[in-house]
Amino acid sequence: DNPNILVIQWESLKAAAVGKKANSKFITPVLNRLIKEGVYFPNLYSQAYFTCGSDLGILASLIGIKETLPSFFYRNSYSALPKILVKNGYETIVVNGSRKNYWNHDKMYKSLGFTRFDALEDFHNPEFIGMGVSDKHIYKKSFEILKNAKKPWFMFIMTLTSHNPFNYKEIEPLNVGSGDKTLDNYFSTLGYSDKCLGEFLKKMKNHGLLDNTFLIVYGDHTIRMEENYSNIAKNFPKPSVLKDDIIHLIDSQIPLVFHAPKYLKPSVNEKICGQVDLPATILTLASITAETMFIGDNLFSESFPGWTIDRYGVAISKFGVSYGSNSARDNFDSLIDLKTGDLKAVPNDLKILYNRKLISDMVINFNLNFYK
Repeated sequence: DNPNILVIQWESLKAAAVGKKANSKFITPVLNRLIKEGVYFPNLYSQAYFTCGSDLGILASLIGIKETLPSFFYRNSYSALPKILVKNGYETIVVNGSRKNYWNHDKMYKSLGFTRFDALEDFHNPEFIGMGVSDKHIYKKSFEILKNAKKPWFMFIMTLTSHNPFNYKEIEPLNVGSGDKTLDNYFSTLGYSDKCLGEFLKKMKNHGLLDNTFLIVYGDHTIRMEENYSNIAKNFPKPSVLKDDIIHLIDSQIPLVFHAPKYLKPSVNEKICGQVDLPATILTLASITAETMFIGDNLFSESFPGWTIDRYGVAISKFGVSYGSNSARDNFDSLIDLKTGDLKAVPNDLKILYNRKLISDMVINFNLNFYK
């Protein structure tokens, strides 16, 4: 039987949060356990500034266009992951805690191939924290749906509570000792979200809903704090070579873990990767072959190159950070070695990434998928 697939997009989850402690206790013990038991990719980089850009990466293997919200392009016919899964017998479900029409989610998710979308309007007496429905109630709703879902199912859950500004009276503050109140509040929201995740997974396990399921957890993007940018520049070997776009990409490291003890042995994969690599990987895990316009690769392939590129045309790989020196970012002509800060020639192989970014832009701008 095809496995179920449960994808959790954790709001604003930074890689730096993994293993963090407050009062000598781990802030995210549930996430830490999943990492220990699963396949962990510590070098995933977010390719979007906004959540809807992350959606497009994980659901359609495309990179959001700079300065434009991908959700404006809901009329496109995408060769998207949910659409392909539906053709292979899956029920495809998305749950989030904002209104259905927020960022055109109702139209965009239909275009991507979801058969069911539950949002704020579908919750009964929900609890609100910050931007929308609390993570506790998002997970509660997700569990109630999955109890009766047709197998195999694909569920995409978007959490909300760890969105800025983080200073929510409903959440117990943690003494992280960062010296920055905003940062301490941020880690406190992650602690709350982790606890909610643990309660959800416990119920899922008790009802046998994880027995034949791939669980995938990752962050949608990091938090943008000027102090982070300043620290990166201050600690870099040659700060003068850094530009804002480059610093942003370096600071966009988010965790990714695949958890399925029945199928996967625990390991850590240090290769650099992006959210656009998730669709091809998920299809492989589900043993599904399909013609797609995905620009990403299967993370479990031995030939996976270990690289990614963001919406501004800045790429990161084992060689360093590559970018175009002109304002249009119309090609890679510079590469910064992250260890030394030296400028080097761009390897020819990396230029494939620039071409993939071009393809992604054209697919979104001109609806080049034509996928039915």
